[in-house]
Amino acid sequence: MRLQSKASIKYDEINGPFIEDDEYFDLCEDLLRKASSERVDILLTPELFSPLKCLDKSVLTLVN
Repeated sequence: MRLQSKASIKYDEINGPFIEDDEYFDLCEDLLRKASSERVDILLTPELFSPLKCLDKSVLTLVN
């Protein structure tokens, strides 16, 4: 499974690049949910895909 997306990337001198876009976060969560339900072997994403906001939520969902 592969994600093709776009989002506005911002840069902070301390934290580096980041994304602040609720639509993008919704897309990420949907992708992770679908990948989990379909039990995909490999999920390909762009380098800046993995916002902790989405990953934390997905990991908590998988654990519980």
